[in-house]
Amino acid sequence: MSKLNIGGLQLSLDNNNSTLDENNFDQIESEIELAMTRFPWIDMLVLSELVSYGVKAIYAQKKNSDVENFFSKLAKKHHVWIVPGSYLEKSGQDVFNTSPVINPKGEIVARYRKIYPFLPYENNITAGNKFVVFEVPNIGKLGVVICYDQWFPEVIRNLTWLGAEAIICPTLTNTIDRPTELALARANSIVNQCYFVNINSTGRSAYGKSVIYGPEGDTIYQASTGQELITVELDFDRVRHVRERGLFGLCQNSKSFRDNKIIFPAYQKNAGDGELKNLGKLQMPQANIKLD
Repeated sequence: MSKLNIGGLQLSLDNNNSTLDENNFDQIESEIELAMTRFPWIDMLVLSELVSYGVKAIYAQKKNSDVENFFSKLAKKHHVWIVPGSYLEKSGQDVFNTSPVINPKGEIVARYRKIYPFLPYENNITAGNKFVVFEVPNIGKLGVVICYDQWFPEVIRNLTWLGAEAIICPTLTNTIDRPTELALARANSIVNQCYFVNINSTGRSAYGKSVIYGPEGDTIYQASTGQELITVELDFDRVRHVRERGLFGLCQNSKSFRDNKIIFPAYQKNAGDGELKNLGKLQMPQANIKLD
């Protein structure tokens, strides 16, 4: 068996909570209950970035928090894998954007910390520095990234180098670059010959348009802008076939990357910033019109 049934929850949530007592747990639990009742064959549920409490750092929690406990109980109850989007994790003086991976026993098998916070806007988030790939026994390996990470092909390449055959990408995008993200998600699937599962929120917090691409860049499904439950089946044998035979029987780019021994100057120790040093400071853009 090489197939994995994914249930992507593109939810309409109010992520602008005003007190620490408010969260989206009741709605999330209701939607998961409905999804698993209607489609009990779902193997893995995937939610969007910062789905539980929203974007404000005051909601940051330590690991093993109520967020993880909440989703662990649901995973165990329904005997399903859950990648519950992400939450803000407090660790010492740092706040990370963290995505846990929970198995059907309710166990946390991995935690991924967003490597590329959306700077200069997420300037209160500390960057993670570890790649996360986990295995669904007897099916395949999956990697985890969060939203802005997908803009950096080196991140996705490292995950596939570590064995990922599908990339899970919880997202929270309510800006006009959503079409660009879809292009990047597709490009990542093509370049790395893998599935790319990008689940966004909708409603007040985001623009929806969640998407799942196949290992040849094919659109398996793209959601609209409203709330949706997305159910698709990923076939990991297809990834292995495409990587072995090539996209459309043509581009065996994973093998070419493996076999070409070029050393990329930009990635060498002490390489410096190159011509990128001439760029300005990473900071918030300024208005063009100034008051006298």
